[in-house]
Amino acid sequence: MRRPGGRVLIARTEALAEYAARLGDLADVIAAEDPLAAPARVLERLAQVTRPGEVGAVEPLPADRLLRLAARASRTAALSSRQELYPRRMPAERALRLSIGALSGLAQVDPEEIRARVASRYPEAEPLPAPPLLDELLHAAGLDLEYDPRAGRDDVGAYVRMTGVNGHLETTGSSLPGRLSTRQTSRRPPATPGITEARQFEEHLRRSLSGGKLLVLTVRPSWIRAAETELTDRFKLRTVSVDRLLIRHLKARAEQRRVKWPVVRQADAAPPGSRDWLNLLRLVGEAMPAAEAELLSGSGPIPLTCPGLLARYDQVGWLNRLAARAGKTGDPPAIWVLVAGDATSARPVLDGQAIPVLDSSQYAQVPESWLRNEHRAGL
Repeated sequence: MRRPGGRVLIARTEALAEYAARLGDLADVIAAEDPLAAPARVLERLAQVTRPGEVGAVEPLPADRLLRLAARASRTAALSSRQELYPRRMPAERALRLSIGALSGLAQVDPEEIRARVASRYPEAEPLPAPPLLDELLHAAGLDLEYDPRAGRDDVGAYVRMTGVNGHLETTGSSLPGRLSTRQTSRRPPATPGITEARQFEEHLRRSLSGGKLLVLTVRPSWIRAAETELTDRFKLRTVSVDRLLIRHLKARAEQRRVKWPVVRQADAAPPGSRDWLNLLRLVGEAMPAAEAELLSGSGPIPLTCPGLLARYDQVGWLNRLAARAGKTGDPPAIWVLVAGDATSARPVLDGQAIPVLDSSQYAQVPESWLRNEHRAGL
């Protein structure tokens, strides 16, 4: 038995106890990082911790056991339901932001369900408060949900979607900023801060088209459909769903491997770090080159939507390869990636995982003024 730094470790030998302590120390470092490291990267770093040298001391641990041991041997780290290492007592606001994918698109949801969804993913984070304090956290995370005491089961109250810029409540649909008319008039609209912001954003888009770059566009979750419509209408482009593209090529690769699709779906439901899950990630990796080849076979700019599976299958780094190809001879002149998020992150993230971008020219926040068409209204 050892008690390093307040922890209690019980091991067969001193060397094994030291190994567990080193895992715990590294878990503390990883959990303190912002944004949280992807599970695959966490496993890679933990696997580099030197195991005891004596023969038969310890074999390489299975992924799920290695993660659990590192978290339990740490001082401050905990393990999420998606096998992320995060800090214990993580602030409730951050836990909510990292769980935004589980809440986006809901038309109506009870406060307790919101709290339960976040707690199921980050059980050792600070619990979310009850309304009305919960209202502030939801708005800060970019979720346009408003508490209605008359909604919900048995009229106990629920959060419902807001619609329009005046904040009227509704129980279906999503909250979209009202778009202003571009009817012809003789006067140019005054250059208000919103108009200036919208003009600068549109110039950023046009520079991206001419310069040939990867551009990550972050938009509030409730406005993402409106942003997709504006991008396709204004620039006459056809969007590509990354989720659909990947699933189609994953099915094709499974057929080549003679793996039945129900088996793939069962592996997708397996715990992260399990053998079935790791086999699925390997199959996904084999499907990515074909998906990339199809995506790059076109000649025009490509707006990408629904990239969530990239985060789920630890393929966010795939965007690096697309960035290297954008603007090259025979490749798309520009690639845009539309991601649900908020303006508080220093850099764009996808389901809590950092998106690899080199500088500020490769990412931007979609402003409400641009979606409302303020810079062209009245022209």
